[in-house]
Amino acid sequence: MKKLLALILSGSLALTLAACGGRPSAENSEPSSRGEESSSSVELPTYRIQAVLPKDAPYIGQLENSFHQAVNDESVTVNMEYVYVSEGNETASLQKIDPTSCDGVIASPLNGESSLAALSRVSDRGVPVALIDTQLEKNDFAIVCSASDQYALGEAVGKAAKEYIETELAGKATVAVLQHSAKDLTESTLRLNGFLDQLKEMKDVSLVRDIEAATPKEMEESLGSYLDEAKDDAATVFFCTNAEASAAVHNALVKAGRADKAAVFGVEADDAVAQIMQEEGNTIQMVAATNYWQMGYDALVSLLEAAQNPQAGHEAAAADTLEPVVLRAGEAEAIADYASKLAQE
Repeated sequence: MKKLLALILSGSLALTLAACGGRPSAENSEPSSRGEESSSSVELPTYRIQAVLPKDAPYIGQLENSFHQAVNDESVTVNMEYVYVSEGNETASLQKIDPTSCDGVIASPLNGESSLAALSRVSDRGVPVALIDTQLEKNDFAIVCSASDQYALGEAVGKAAKEYIETELAGKATVAVLQHSAKDLTESTLRLNGFLDQLKEMKDVSLVRDIEAATPKEMEESLGSYLDEAKDDAATVFFCTNAEASAAVHNALVKAGRADKAAVFGVEADDAVAQIMQEEGNTIQMVAATNYWQMGYDALVSLLEAAQNPQAGHEAAAADTLEPVVLRAGEAEAIADYASKLAQE
């Protein structure tokens, strides 16, 4: 579905950005577009960029906002096509990329080595490729390769929890962990190890419960049962391995009347977490989130630079690991800024 929307940029510059009119359902992973245009006396160079992204990715809003900012800052016109894929059709979608009608590709590959091989062939056909949310020891084709360190995310949260326990709980705490049921357990395991490694030398801190659940509903049900069972002996600190878990713990604590008796620390932040952290009665003390906005911004800027200087070639860049975005309770401005980057039009 295509539609045109007007967007006036600062100054006399304008952009045309064809993007998605909404994320497709699980059954629809065909390209989608949303157009934005405005009039200007200045004729801007036009480039065509394709974003090949997982259809269920929770960070689409951050990427869209970062792309808008990059186009604005670079003072160009971009026709951007979003293609949402699953593991089953990602390779076929990459094979369809036509070098004559594409100036660059941003991708967050799903299928490991097979995805990277397909993207390498895209690069071989003369189309610059930027990889986001991708951890590689060695990058030999992409002009951008950025990711977050999963252990570092948990480590940042662990340091904040340790400080909280020392200053607010006199160095004594019982800890419960809520893990999301990830397809790749490496992600949640690294986050958990990063967190626990910061507390292991604290003699009066103990892990009392490790809960794993797949959906927010299952999380809240498991937590409700645990809180009913433990009563006053329930954990005083909760660590959550994803945003849904953090929101679920908060909701369960409020429902059980224990919002003032426990603190929540977590990895990643979505709309729900950002909203909770801005409300009275918030239990979420700190979260460390992947900086998807910066990944998207850097990727598009680099692709536009490559498109404007084709004679320079497409040299592979060193893999870049971004620092986590840290959000703390009470830091209203930082939380509001992060929330604004999550929004999808």
